[in-house]
Formats: sequence, structure tokens, C-alpha cells
Amino acid sequence: MTAFAGRFGGTRDVAAALRPDGPAATLDEGPLALAWSPPGNAPSGTERTLCLIDGRLDPGAVARGYERDGASVLGELRGEWALVLWDREQRRGLIARDRLGMRGLFVHASGRELLFASEVRNLLALLPTRPPPDRVAAGRWLERVSGRDDRTLYEGIRRMPPAGAIELLPDGTTRPFRHWRPRYHEPPPRTADDAAAQVREGVAQAVERALDGARQPALMLSGGLDSSTVAALAPRALPTYSRVFPDEPAVDEAERIAATRAALGLTGVDMPFEQSGALAAQEQFIQAWELPSVSPNRFVWAPLLQRAKADGVDVLLDGEGGDELFGCARYLIADHVRSGRPGAARATARRLPGMGDHPDPRWVRRALAVYGLRGALPAPVHAALRSARRRDRQTGLGEWEWKRLDGPRWWAHLADSLTTDALGAGDQQRRDAALAGLELRHPLRDPDLIELALHLPPELSFDPHADRPLVRRALAGRIPVDDDAKPAFNALLDRAFAGPDAPLLRELLGDRAKANASSLDLFRAASLELWLRHQNG
Repeated sequence: MTAFAGRFGGTRDVAAALRPDGPAATLDEGPLALAWSPPGNAPSGTERTLCLIDGRLDPGAVARGYERDGASVLGELRGEWALVLWDREQRRGLIARDRLGMRGLFVHASGRELLFASEVRNLLALLPTRPPPDRVAAGRWLERVSGRDDRTLYEGIRRMPPAGAIELLPDGTTRPFRHWRPRYHEPPPRTADDAAAQVREGVAQAVERALDGARQPALMLSGGLDSSTVAALAPRALPTYSRVFPDEPAVDEAERIAATRAALGLTGVDMPFEQSGALAAQEQFIQAWELPSVSPNRFVWAPLLQRAKADGVDVLLDGEGGDELFGCARYLIADHVRSGRPGAARATARRLPGMGDHPDPRWVRRALAVYGLRGALPAPVHAALRSARRRDRQTGLGEWEWKRLDGPRWWAHLADSLTTDALGAGDQQRRDAALAGLELRHPLRDPDLIELALHLPPELSFDPHADRPLVRRALAGRIPVDDDAKPAFNALLDRAFAGPDAPLLRELLGDRAKANASSLDLFRAASLELWLRHQNG
């Protein structure tokens, strides 16, 4: 991976930006200055156009495409990347981030100077003073609310959204825009068997793309369907790494992991969990990245990444994104309501995963209310109702913002969940992997695979007995996964707060640590306090 930072306009020296990343190199093109690390990953491209990429794109091809097509070249780029393009002849360029926001890009504007970097810590090193906390972002952090805007915990430092780009213009001004948006096309009719075959082929191709350039890849395997799907459709057998919990039967998936390995002929490492401190892991993360980890489970998974790195693994695949990719298109119920088909809405609600053959009428009524009536409300009406109830004044529709997308409700919700990274999961996973010294890749977050999922008939995603029926059909007989109950790790966090984290928790929160709050709320409050103390040195 390439860490980079730069400025457009102004005269600021960018060399200091890469201090956290070791040796760096710099380049000054007048209005544009760049710094990058490691020094060997220098900008390339063509004689006319510079191209600096964090990702696995061909700089020469991207530069030639920019000379030919201008900013529209970004719409052709797939995979994970963040880049800088600079046309020396026309004195113009671009900074941009991939469609799904899996590589980092952060910006800070002051007057006619734009500063940018692949990580917040590099941007902080460019600023003369550390910005104060962003009060809105801090409030959302404590409330566990994901904002739809680009705020970070630092006032004035913005996170480039997925598919975000900024054009650097010859007159020294900038123009932000989105280089890609999902578009609705009516899915062609398919049988369940045909769709399952497409899913099988699509996942296999996505896994193969994720392995591109990996020298010693492996797979992070749980007992669930998603990572098992990646394992089953990989082009070759991959060594696997799993966390097991012999002292926590409620979350232990050792038997299911062993069954999956046996069915696929895989080898693997089972790493037993040993209780440690969640806040100690958070302190390490803040020291490294100048931001808190959004996940309370770093203390669970970081040792597994470190073990894989110690064994020589350079790329670790996972099953991240599978729930959203092939999950149930619940808002098809709303489309039936909007079309004046109450019978179809009720029949569809009865086929939601988990309903069974004889669903409780209360469950069906609840599904019709949430996924039908509420989902069918026009966006302006829904926004007005929420505002009247004093909810989400900062973000309009909040978690319902997807209603503003074109297309039927089922598609709009799915497109939003697959292409919006409001929680910053991509940043989180990238940083966790970098701390361990390897790269995490997510085959089920592949752009081509997402395009496939957005064009499958929504009714094929319904099954009253199991979630993700198309994936199960695609892998029938290959892996022994009958159910997919998700283990909850809250008990591990509770034990951490009652054990190794107890003294620090009391120091950070005082009497608030004894309040009747969930462990997740305590984690958020303690993490914010740790981060604030870090700001003050």
C-alpha cells in the first residue's frame, strides 16, 4: 500500500506529512505538491500526466485514459483505490476514491489551499495546529449514529465519500463531484437455479480478482456462510485462520469451522481467545491512527491478524459484506404497497427469513408496518414527519436517506447498503490490517459482484426458513452450513470491562462507568475520552 499526502494551492511543504509512515519522497509541480511512502512507489503514468495510486491499478492506463476522456475515466475504474492525477500541460488534475470507499482519502480546505492525504494522521501532520473536535461528529459517536455527511472527529477534516472526487482546475479552484452512482435497470427474468449459477460464477471470479498479486494469501474463516462461501469458491485451497472460544460456548464456532474445513479439504489455524483489554487495544489504535476504532472487537481479532502475518501471510481474505450482498430485499413489500397490491405485500411479508411455515400474525403485521407502510412513504413526507418529531435534524431522513435514490424501494435500499460506507468500515478494516502488517481484501465487496446482486430478481431473496437462499442454493452440497446464527461478542466486552479494563474504565468515566449503560455505550464513551486525552498530549 502507498501512503500519500499533498496540497493544491499554497506553498506548504508536504514532506512532514509522511512522518508516521517512515521514509518518504516528494514532488513539486507548482500548484500541486505530493509526498508518498514508501519512496519506491513513485508517481508514474505518461510523460504528460502524473498518476499516484494507492491500489492495484495500472498508472499508465489510468493516465492515458485521463488524457483521452478527462474525469470520466474514473467511472471505468474497478477495485479498491485512491489516486491523484495531474496533467502537466493543462495544469489540472483530480483526486478521487474508489466506488465503495475501501481506500482512504481525507481533505482539509483553507481559503484556496486544499490539503489531502490517504489517512487522517498524515493530514494532521500538514496542519500548523491540531483542529478542535467536531462537536456534531462527537455527538454522533456517543449516540452510535452514523452520519450521512463527510465529517470526521476533527473539525474541518472531511472524509471523501465513496465514489468521491475533486477536480483541481487551472485557475486554482476545485470542483467536488461523484464519479459513479448505481443505476437501476429492471432485472431480467431468471429461475432460482439460473440465478444461483450466476452467483456461484460471480463469487468465484470476485475471489480470483481478490487474490491478484498476493504472494502468500490466506482466508479468515468463521463458522458462518459468508467466509465459507469465499472458501468454497476460491480457485485454490487457501490456508485458514479462525478465532475459537472454548470458554464461551455461546460464541464458539469451532465445530462448524472444522466441518467446513473437512468438507473443502482445507488446513487451518485455530487461535483460542484469551481475555484481554478492549480499551488497551483502543489506545493502541488511537496512538497509531489519531482516531478511535469504530469496532469494540479489535481485542478479539487483532491477535489473529498478527498470527497470520507472523506465518508469512501478506493478503488475508474475509467474508465481509455478504449479509448485505445477498440478503433479503425486504422493501419489496413497500413496492407492493405502492403498487396497490396489499395481498402481494402480505404474502411477501410471510416469506421473510425466519417467519417459518406458520408465521405469528404479530410478526407479519410488524413487517407490513416497517417494510411496507413506512417503506412506502414518499421521501419528502417521511422527512417532514421525522422533523416534526425532532429526529435527525442534521441528516434529514437519516437511515432512510436511501429513499431519495431512483428505482423501486427494494433496489434503492440494497444499492444504498452496498455502496454507502457511513460507518467507515473500509477505513477500520484497512487500518486494522496495516497495524498487523498485512492487507485485508473483501471479495464480497467486489464492484462487479455488487452489480450482479443489484440485477437479481428480488423475489428470489425470500425464504421463510433461511437467509441468503441464492447463496445456499449455489453452494448446495459443498459446505455444511444449515443455519447462520451470528455470534454476539458483547459477553467478551462485558468481561473485559469487569476485568482488565475495569481500572481504566473507572478512571475515564468515573461514576458514569457504574451507570445502567450497555457495554457498547460504555465503550463509545471511554473511547471518546481516550481520544480527547490523546489530543491534549
